[in-house]
Amino acid sequence: MLNTTLCVIALSKSVGTLEEKTKTMKIAQHLPIDISCDLLSRFNKAHVPQHVIEVYFTSIKHGAFNKALEILHQCFNLSGFEAIGALILGEPGLGKSFVMRYFLVDIYSRAEFQATAELTPLPVLYIRVPGRPTINRVVEKLLETAGLPAPTYRSKGSALVRLSRVIREQGTRMIIFDECQHLLKEHALIRTNDVINFIKVVMDEHALSIVFAGHPNAKNLLAQFPEINQRLSLIQMELKAFSFDDTGMSNFKSFKSYIKTIQAKLSSLNITEIKLAEEGMYSRLWLATKGIPRHIHQLLTRILLQHSEGQKMSNKIIQEIYDTCPFKSHLGHFRVFTAPLDKVNTTARQFFEQQRVDIKKLKNKKVK
Repeated sequence: MLNTTLCVIALSKSVGTLEEKTKTMKIAQHLPIDISCDLLSRFNKAHVPQHVIEVYFTSIKHGAFNKALEILHQCFNLSGFEAIGALILGEPGLGKSFVMRYFLVDIYSRAEFQATAELTPLPVLYIRVPGRPTINRVVEKLLETAGLPAPTYRSKGSALVRLSRVIREQGTRMIIFDECQHLLKEHALIRTNDVINFIKVVMDEHALSIVFAGHPNAKNLLAQFPEINQRLSLIQMELKAFSFDDTGMSNFKSFKSYIKTIQAKLSSLNITEIKLAEEGMYSRLWLATKGIPRHIHQLLTRILLQHSEGQKMSNKIIQEIYDTCPFKSHLGHFRVFTAPLDKVNTTARQFFEQQRVDIKKLKNKKVK
């Protein structure tokens, strides 16, 4: 058995206040996720400092994160009563996979789902839909996730029997299909109707909750399958990047709280030379990362790797580090961390307004 410990930083629900709560969850087994998603096991701890790993694997709760987590729990709690589903969409880098891993840790840390000598419960299975998906490939990934590789001779019937047995005997209540856009016609090189129908049959046969997560274009897939679309449309949300506006769930105030929580984590590790939660930094960080959580953490990881104890991380140094990031092309030659703050704020507002225009054009194009 593998003992896995994850530390989570939670944002206080009290408006305007910040609370750092370290919640340790111990799982006495491998989490049932694709090996490609098990980032912690892939980290080379010999070459990455411990404080970088701790910051990288910190889950920072915010409004949209909490809402997605609530949807997953709601869907899980309804399993067994009826075959129901949820839909969680969002562009890459917004935290879909992260919130699902957090949910898995939460479920598998419960006493009722701990392994015994007689049974290893598998309440939730999580896979990434493979490219060019077929029933065989999906079933094999589910079995591998459950620790039971499918037969080597690729007998579909035998694999389906084994999957049904796992679901029935090990108490599976939910299956999460991440990267569900691979089921879209434009992503798949073969017809995927059979796979969708297979998911529906499994859903009905075992009264499972099903979660589809992926790119917003996945809605195009659901429109082709009214029965499953109706079930998934009951509980759904779309994650969005933090905006530069004051409205909406992921607004600029939430972005500031997000950065403050990162700062609190750095302080807990006695890293005081990196100052992010300052009025002169919020708009710089937002414009540099476009408010995308993955970009924020990629920049922070680079900063931490360059940081030495006692070294003050000036804006000039941060700019030099940012210049190595692969997501800075939207700014051209604009030096976001060293430019005057008024120019940064003006550029950020212009960029945000252009984003709005582009989104509106895209929606109008889809309608036509």
